[in-house]
Amino acid sequence: MKNIRTITVLAAGLLLAACHERPLRPRFDTLSVERQLAGEGALCRVDYSFVSIANASRSQALRAIEERNIGYFFQLEEFAGDAREAIDASLAEIETQLLAPPAGGASGRERRAEFEISVAADASVRDTLLTYTIVRESYTGGAHGMSTTEYHTYSIAGGYELTLADLLTEKQMAGLTEAIRRKLCAQYGAADDEALAALGIFPDYIAPTENFRLDDEGLLLLYNPYDVACYAFGPVEVLLTAAELEALL
Repeated sequence: MKNIRTITVLAAGLLLAACHERPLRPRFDTLSVERQLAGEGALCRVDYSFVSIANASRSQALRAIEERNIGYFFQLEEFAGDAREAIDASLAEIETQLLAPPAGGASGRERRAEFEISVAADASVRDTLLTYTIVRESYTGGAHGMSTTEYHTYSIAGGYELTLADLLTEKQMAGLTEAIRRKLCAQYGAADDEALAALGIFPDYIAPTENFRLDDEGLLLLYNPYDVACYAFGPVEVLLTAAELEALL
């Protein structure tokens, strides 16, 4: 079981419990690859920019974070290996799953299919936390492409990923959904759920998300297309300030 400290958000800011011994600070290196993969009747341009923890081998915690980041970035199930091996495995999976000819062979496609997958990462350190950001843009068929952003925040000392329940009290968690709903109404000038729905937001889908990051202003929750709104609405950000979170206590 993870050794998790409950972190209460105060009006003065987000106060994080720190270890007596300062944990090893991560050093980052970027691994980039651009490939054009070809299959029968299909092409796929792949662009990866993976931020690796160069000194992960010197810390069990950093090594655990690196392994999780590899899994999130390359979306490989039950993979064990380093980032360079993950690149090769991911490209092979794209060739197998996306570029394989449809039933009936390449002639089964009405025209030559052209796909694109672009994934880029960024990493930042704040006090004893590391936030890993992944931006994914792709077109793999269908009516339109897809763009998403995901955040993962880790304890550098412990090597585990933080959840909302690690940051907020039970009372704050209980009031979080309504706080998000009120913030959405205020952001978009909506009086109620009916008005939100008219804008393209799905009131029944409003709930806390684990896709969050911490900044100087407070807790930023990010909802990608279809999470709480229609595709045309785009991504939805909800910033809950330290004062707003304290009001939930």
